[in-house]
Parts: sequence; C-alpha cells; structure tokens
Amino acid sequence: VQIDPWRIPLDDEKVLSSFAARDTTGIFQFGSPGLKRLCEQLGRAKGGKLTFADLAVLNTLHRPAMLNIGLHTEYVYRVAGRRPVSYEHPVQERLLKDTFGIAMYQEQIMMICRELGGLSWAHVGDIRKIISKREGFEAFQKARDLFVGGAVKNGCDLAVAERIFNTISHAGSYSFNKSHAMGYAMLAYWQMWLKVHYPLEYHTAILQCERDEGYRSEYIRSARHSGIKFLTPDINRSEIGFCIDNDAIRIGLGGIEGVGPGAAKAAIAKRPYIDITDFALKVERKIVNSRVIDHLIR
Repeated sequence: VQIDPWRIPLDDEKVLSSFAARDTTGIFQFGSPGLKRLCEQLGRAKGGKLTFADLAVLNTLHRPAMLNIGLHTEYVYRVAGRRPVSYEHPVQERLLKDTFGIAMYQEQIMMICRELGGLSWAHVGDIRKIISKREGFEAFQKARDLFVGGAVKNGCDLAVAERIFNTISHAGSYSFNKSHAMGYAMLAYWQMWLKVHYPLEYHTAILQCERDEGYRSEYIRSARHSGIKFLTPDINRSEIGFCIDNDAIRIGLGGIEGVGPGAAKAAIAKRPYIDITDFALKVERKIVNSRVIDHLIR
C-alpha cells in the first residue's frame, strides 16, 4: 500500500475520536497516562469532537510550566464553559481568542510583548530565548519593567498592564512554540490514522521497532484491544521479530528467550524444516547449538 501522508485528511472523525477516547497507546507524544487523561477530559468538554488544532493544544498544555500552575485544567474548564473567559485589552483578546484567553504558545507571548508592551524586536528576541530555554521565572521577570512601561506608553492602564504581564509570567518556566506543537500534532495524527485504518500493520511495526519490554507489553495489550490475534513462534513461519501472518501477528524467533537474533537468522536461512531431525541436520550448529535448539523446542 502506497500512502502519501500529505494527502491524509485532517478531519477524520475516527482518528480524532480515538484521541478523545484516550486510545493513544503507541502514539508519538500522546502515550503517557497524563496526556491520555487530558485527551479524555478535553474530549468530554468538547462533546467528544476534537479537532487537529486541539492536538497541538493538548501537546502544549501537557508541559511542566502549564501543569505546575494548573493551566491544563483551567483550559478544559474554559472550553467546557465552567470558567469564564475574559480579556483586559483588545490586543490580548485578538491574540488569545483561539486558546480561550490562555497564553500557551511562545508566539502569543512574543506578540503580546511586541504589540501591547511596545518592546523592540531585539527585546522580543531576548524573551524568546528565555521562554525557550527554561531560564526560569526570575529571568522572565527582568522584562516586567520594559513591558509594563511600554504598555502604559501605549495607553494601557498601569494595573491592567501588571495583571496582563502576570498572566504570561509562567512562560519563564518554558513555553512551547506553536510551530513545534503543530509538527508534533501532525506526526501524532498520522500515526493515529495508521493505527485506526491499518491496525494490524501499525501494531506490527511499532512492536518490531520497540526494544523495551514494558512498552512492548503495552503495545500488545493495545493490539489485542483492537481485536488483533497473536500467534506463537513457528520455525517455518516466524521472522526474527514480529511479522504479519494472514490476519494476525506472529511472534518472532528472536523473541524466544535463549535464541536471539543471530540464531534466529541462521534458522530462517535454512528452512523449511520437516521435523526436529531435519532442523538439526540443516542448521549451522556453531550458531544454532544444542542450548538454542532446547529453547526452541520449549
């Protein structure tokens, strides 16, 4: 099957509903318990209908700076209508309307500093360095006087300028950029599209690539949840790793304890085998020794 990822529609309901249902095991950046939970919460807040843009938002919200001050929960509450969304300045509303009044992206913070605070592009560049390198709250506070002073010169009330700066001060603990978030969202979406429309091929691929036994176990549970069956190793049908066998996933010879990829490759090279005697006569015994044969029989 030839697939051009750039032709995959970004509004596939099955794909987006899978994110909302937290079925994100094996999906780039979305497999952690915390982000699964956040997917489900935002999905409920939006009536089970997420959009592609929501994936970038979710990826951004699940970052230490956002999590530490509860902005991920605040965002979900605002989307659900449980918390009000208010703006103290037209510039703030224009730049933050799409994210329900929360400054979550580097680009939003930079433009607030530029348009409302009147900072030069040089100063905005310095702020970008602070918020992209986790330089901390104190480093970001150095921009307070510049921002507040510039905002007042632009006609903003002093108290309002102070409050607006406070709403973006979390950025000192690292803020994600939107372009990066969209790129992550695209990769995650493509993976979910494959998982939804080609579950057998997708699960086989991620199992083949993963070496950590803990993640493998999780992927196997995900595959079984999708209705995929697993077949035991077969000396005449298995590959070194996981492979597709009809409508199931065949466990590889290399996954058998005491066999390993070298012996599995040597065994595969000489097949087919009629029986154990035929196998013992054909294989290169320096590689497939008695101990390996013993493990294969078990």
